Amino acid sequence: MFRLARWLAVIACFAFLVSACGGQRSLDPAATAKYVGDVVFQKTGFAPVDIRCPSGIPATAGGRLRCHFTGPEGPYTAYLLIVKAQGPRAAFQLETQPSNWPPPALAASRK
Repeated sequence: MFRLARWLAVIACFAFLVSACGGQRSLDPAATAKYVGDVVFQKTGFAPVDIRCPSGIPATAGGRLRCHFTGPEGPYTAYLLIVKAQGPRAAFQLETQPSNWPPPALAASRK
């Protein structure tokens, strides 16, 4: 009986480790919002304070997301394309514009 319980415990631990390693990571919405704010400030000198980015976005190259903030003339949208991902961290291509404009066509740069 003890031997069976020990094997079940080993199998349960192994299954947990495999599922934890194989799970897909999501972007951190707070870190993404900070990135958007930093880029907007660097490019324009305007520091948005109400950036809202979605949660649950898989950190996968080619993924797209939109963050929203209030710009100097009203609502703005930041369009992000994930160009590289490693764990929950990502590198983005970013374009911002007033929210009432049509979305831009973001494409990963080719080298």
